[in-house]
Amino acid sequence: MSFTFTVQDGDGDKVSNTLNLTVHDVTLSPITVGEGSGGATVYEAQLSGGTDAQASGALSAWTPVSLPEGQSLVPGEYKGAHGTFTVEQRADGGYQYRYALASALSTDGDRLQDADTYTLTVHDTAGNTGVVTLTVDIVDDAPKAGEVTSILTEGSHMTGNLLEHAVSGADGWSSGGAVVSVEAPANGWTAVPPASGYAFAFTSDAGTLSVKSSGEYSFVSNADSVKTDTPLSFTFTVQDGDGDKVSNTLNLTVHDVTLSPITVGEGSGGATVYEAQLSGGTDAQASGALSAWTPVSLPEGQSLVPGEYKGAHGTFTVEQRADGGYQYRYALASALSTDGDRLQDADTYTLTVHDTAGNTGVVTLTVDIVDDAPRRGK
Repeated sequence: MSFTFTVQDGDGDKVSNTLNLTVHDVTLSPITVGEGSGGATVYEAQLSGGTDAQASGALSAWTPVSLPEGQSLVPGEYKGAHGTFTVEQRADGGYQYRYALASALSTDGDRLQDADTYTLTVHDTAGNTGVVTLTVDIVDDAPKAGEVTSILTEGSHMTGNLLEHAVSGADGWSSGGAVVSVEAPANGWTAVPPASGYAFAFTSDAGTLSVKSSGEYSFVSNADSVKTDTPLSFTFTVQDGDGDKVSNTLNLTVHDVTLSPITVGEGSGGATVYEAQLSGGTDAQASGALSAWTPVSLPEGQSLVPGEYKGAHGTFTVEQRADGGYQYRYALASALSTDGDRLQDADTYTLTVHDTAGNTGVVTLTVDIVDDAPRRGK
């Protein structure tokens, strides 16, 4: 810059010259604190509802702002895109900032570098200005899913929830439902159309698993489907609101139910019928050769189907008593051609018994047939 000036002496003589000034430019270099790394770091998991929720919320540690000598900032709170930057001046004259995350981001990723920034004006001692950009890395929260374990008996039905040991984290569960996939064991299992309200279904000889996207599941074990205690393992995957996924297993054990076979009166104690009571016998009865009613003692919860059943030599009639128990009797059809006094277990019939879950066993009904013998007249 050039200025012309004129000077004058006491009797009026004048002379001119120039004042030449040069103003040196002062450009304060822009500063970015921690770009890509080294800036503040905040964790979604520390938000309320996160997998590591903190009472203070998701708050970063204090991060230093290194300014050239003579430059200064104005301390205060500044709103970023996803939270608040707080800038303060330390007792030693330097500056530092920290960041409070307001809510979870809808972006999937592990560590989102420079996920939020704020640019402040700095001043030097002459009032020249520059900028400093504060940055924060936001570490995404991810869901957790624990193993789910349950035991049931063969032929029974059970329900549970795959989210029993799961946490969605700060992002919440996926809007379409937490469970996004289920995989059944490789051998013998087939995917089938799920029933109304369910998202996944698989079936095999062992039973049927149905799973809702919300995590509820139902397993129906088929009766008489396993011969030993049988483990079943299903892999399920859950997804949070911004797309993070995690998998674990549903481990079911189906306990084998083997109903012990029962034989009523084998060798003795079963029904007894007398040939002599047949028409033409030595003690012929109008009702024929008919045994007394004989009780069938079944374990609690087991049942028979009442009815008439043909044996080798006659008919077994099974009925249910008023007290819920069972009994049978036997009608001999005709005399046997076998010589003997008492023919133990001369006729048998094996019936199927069921427990309350539909598992089956057998009960064998027996009858002793007392041979008729001729009488010698006087």
